[in-house]
Amino acid sequence: MADRHTYFAYGSNLCAQQMAQRCPDATNPQRATLADHDWLINERGVATVEPLTGSEVHGVVWQVSDRDLATLDSAEGVPARYRRDRLTVVTAGGPSSAWVYIDHRVEPGPPRSGYLERVLDGARHHGLPHRWIEFLERWDPAGWPQPNAQPDSVAPQTLSELLTDSAITEHSMIRSRFGFLAIHGGGLEQMTDVIAER
Repeated sequence: MADRHTYFAYGSNLCAQQMAQRCPDATNPQRATLADHDWLINERGVATVEPLTGSEVHGVVWQVSDRDLATLDSAEGVPARYRRDRLTVVTAGGPSSAWVYIDHRVEPGPPRSGYLERVLDGARHHGLPHRWIEFLERWDPAGWPQPNAQPDSVAPQTLSELLTDSAITEHSMIRSRFGFLAIHGGGLEQMTDVIAER
């Protein structure tokens, strides 16, 4: 029998349909976690993980053939885009060693079109924890705050412009005339006169 390899999927390869097309020999998917790593979508619009103590990534381990592993290497762009590391993951049966694909680019970015949908479909299909699915859903740009529309008028660019706006009022709380002169541009001579009066 051909060698079987344990492969930990955390991105679009959670999707059973995608795995059936990409890795037809893949079998026995089981929920698993990768400790001390964080999950993100990087600037390329795809998922990766990076070391982060105390964090945890949820995914699925598949048993794949030599042919499947070669296909995954090609699809993930090893070694140019992703590297393939052997790490410890935990399933219901306990810890085991698995292949994990990791992209060195970890600057966050929005997901590629259709990518997050495949990740979420797979996460739901395999029954990953609800809180994990909620975390994944927050990567949907549709829910991100949108930048404000361009204002109808240009905002004042200097303090002088701001103070000439009739809709703006100034309110100051000064405890001494010296403080008032200092704030409102009183010259040194005026300030000295005020001090001399005391």
